[in-house]
Amino acid sequence: MFWILPACLTAFLIVSSAPAAAEGEWPCIQRKVDELTAAQMWDGPGLDTVANWRDDPAVAALAAELAQRRMPLEEAASRTERFAAEAGRDRDAKLTALFARVLDRINAERGRLVAGIERYARKQRELAERVKGTGLAVAARRAQLSANGPSLPELEETLRWDTRIYDERQAALTYVCESPTLLEQRAFALAREIRSRLD
Repeated sequence: MFWILPACLTAFLIVSSAPAAAEGEWPCIQRKVDELTAAQMWDGPGLDTVANWRDDPAVAALAAELAQRRMPLEEAASRTERFAAEAGRDRDAKLTALFARVLDRINAERGRLVAGIERYARKQRELAERVKGTGLAVAARRAQLSANGPSLPELEETLRWDTRIYDERQAALTYVCESPTLLEQRAFALAREIRSRLD
C-alpha cells in the first residue's frame, strides 16, 4: 500500500497548489454571459413590436422545436422556410415573433446551464479542499506513525479516490463549459436563418 502514497501526495500537491477559485467565480475559459440579447444577433424589426404574435400557438410550437439542440440546423432551416412560406401577409411579424420566442427559450436553457456550471465549480472547490485535508492527514499520520484515528491505508484510499474523482470532473469541465457557447452559436445561426426569410 505504501506505493500509493507518493502518487496521492503528488496529486494532492497539484490540487492544493492550483489557484483556488473564489466563491462564485466562473470556472470556464469562455467568458461568462448571463443572457444573450437580441441586439447581439438581430437587425430585423424590434421585438417589442410583435407582442401579439409571441403567444401564437404556431410560433410558440416552432420556437420550442428550433431551440432544442437535438434538432439539426439543416432541419431548423427547412422548418423555418416552410413556416415563412405559410405565414401569409403577417410573415415579417410572425418571423420576428418566432425569433423572440427562440431567444427566450435559449436564454432560459443557457441560464440553467450557467447555474449548473457554477454548482459544478463549487463542488470541485469543496472536493479540492477535502483532498487537501486528507493529504495533510496522510502526511501527518505518516510522520507520527500514530496508532490513533483512521489507519493510514484507509486515509490513502480516501485520498486516492477523491483525487481520481476530482481529476475526472476537472477533465469533464472543458465539455461542460462548452455547452452555453454551443447554445449561443445556435441562437446566432437561428437568428441569421430567420432574418433571411424576412421580406
